[in-house]
Amino acid sequence: PSAVDNPDLSADELGALQADRQLRNETITRSELAAVARNVTDAAGLRALGPWRLLATTEAGDAQAQAAADVLAHPDLGFASSADYKLLDTYTMGGKPSLTDDPNRWDRISHWITSSARLTHPTRYTVVQLQGVLRQEVAAGEAPPRPVVDPVEPVVSVVMIRDLGWVRLRPALVTIGSLLVFLALCYWLHVRDKELMERRREFETSRA
Repeated sequence: PSAVDNPDLSADELGALQADRQLRNETITRSELAAVARNVTDAAGLRALGPWRLLATTEAGDAQAQAAADVLAHPDLGFASSADYKLLDTYTMGGKPSLTDDPNRWDRISHWITSSARLTHPTRYTVVQLQGVLRQEVAAGEAPPRPVVDPVEPVVSVVMIRDLGWVRLRPALVTIGSLLVFLALCYWLHVRDKELMERRREFETSRA
């Protein structure tokens, strides 16, 4: 931001805004960057790291919320509240195949069919990284400053595993078995009707 773009700001306010923007650019994480400029992370090859896929912050909401709850549930990690750490990047691997970034109608239909027909649930792994932040004094009435990670603090990785296994197998077997019984009963009803019709035809022929 420049004075031309912000003519209503004083020199001190403009300097504070420029410092805040500079700090934001220096401390932005890969997941945050993927949320606002996915083309940048794609061009840099940051979204696909071997089998792991980088999740933008807009995609990692549930995973980050669960990781935050797990971290606060273990006081031995040294985090008393969510203000004591900064969420870094989130990666995922495995699970069901997902849609492409720009799916067409056929992609959505085929994905729905294949996903619905899949009996197994491939195990999905998600890793959320976080790191402790520097202590910053906040004056009364002022907005809290932007969190800055403490380079001395270690990066904590919360690993989550989602394994539903074969939960669809039993319902699928019941459905297939019920369908086979239904088809068998329909077939034998058809055979019985054909036999009755044949006997009725023979009876009418004998009477004639």
